[in-house]
Amino acid sequence: MKDKRIEELIVKFISKAITEPELEELSDWLDQQENEQLFKDFIQVNYALDYNMSNFDSERAKLVLLDKIGGSDDANPGKIRKLKFYKYAVAAAIAILVSLAVFYSTEDLEPTSEIIANTEASILPGTDKAILTLDNGKHITLEKGKQVRIDEVTSNGESLRYKKGQKGSQEIVYNYLTIPRGGQFFVELSDGTKVWLNSESKLKYPVSFVSGAPRSVELIYGEAYFDVSPSTENNGASFRVQTRNQNIEVLGTEFNISAYENDQSIHTTLIEGSIAVSNGAEGKILDPGMQSILYMDEAEIQVKNVDVNYVTSWKDGLFMFDKKPLGEMMKVLARWYNIEVEFENLEKRDLEFSGILKRGNEINVLLEKIEHTGLVKFSIQDNKILIK
Repeated sequence: MKDKRIEELIVKFISKAITEPELEELSDWLDQQENEQLFKDFIQVNYALDYNMSNFDSERAKLVLLDKIGGSDDANPGKIRKLKFYKYAVAAAIAILVSLAVFYSTEDLEPTSEIIANTEASILPGTDKAILTLDNGKHITLEKGKQVRIDEVTSNGESLRYKKGQKGSQEIVYNYLTIPRGGQFFVELSDGTKVWLNSESKLKYPVSFVSGAPRSVELIYGEAYFDVSPSTENNGASFRVQTRNQNIEVLGTEFNISAYENDQSIHTTLIEGSIAVSNGAEGKILDPGMQSILYMDEAEIQVKNVDVNYVTSWKDGLFMFDKKPLGEMMKVLARWYNIEVEFENLEKRDLEFSGILKRGNEINVLLEKIEHTGLVKFSIQDNKILIK
């Protein structure tokens, strides 16, 4: 792309720094069909776009964009009139893995990824794998290509499914599903509830729920996304999730819990429905789009609104970060790639990055994009990443 003015407008749009007149100017330029491809090419080359833009619905993208720039179609009916490009622009705005500084200095930076490019180390992404622990203590390894069929449970190595149905007795038999570092797994419980477990997580649950009684499971540690089978399909029984210091009760909904052992807080995010979050001292009711935060050293539960797409992206095979400190981001990567991380320069922990890449990529791909900012350098020694 030779037009520096257009490049500047695209960069401003992605960084949410574009003014209304500039947005109109960019819209006019994208009204020309040949410029749509130029736009996508520029994003792919300069911002390592790794996402299928065509998946975006243009009308939904329009609403998202209007919200991001602080306007609305009803309030400004004549000001934003050409929205053909929004399905590309919004995708670009959330599909970039670069430092915020790159938005303003990409043209001036030279690639700095010699260390990564020249290393022979290859750190592969995580895969579907888990360890199923039966009530008798027997451990069964679940992994791709391995078929398992035991009484009421079957697995194809990529998911685990329990026979649907409830018991009339009060006897409850529990299983445990443990996801190691570098793994993920899906399980469908006997009541029809679907659970996606992230790396380094452990779930305790009944093989069959007791008819009419509350359906209770425990996220012992880690992160899980729940799509709960409605109470109307389970004799009115509510669904409960217990974590350390926190209980959640729902009737039928979708939500995400992050409760890792070494984290000092538990984050519960509601996607659909309604849930009640409590810690014994107080309780909060969440609406969709809300996230509760419970810090281990505080009694109060904090609540805020969040973009749920960033919270649940891991379930869809993506890394999505929004102004995430590098120290926190490397925790996420360490779990998925089963690696150790060491900061030789502790100040680098606070650098903020935003964007997205596929979880299926080797870690080298991601690190190269961050190195391109010129703000940080990586080296790989055995299974450890050193950050300078």
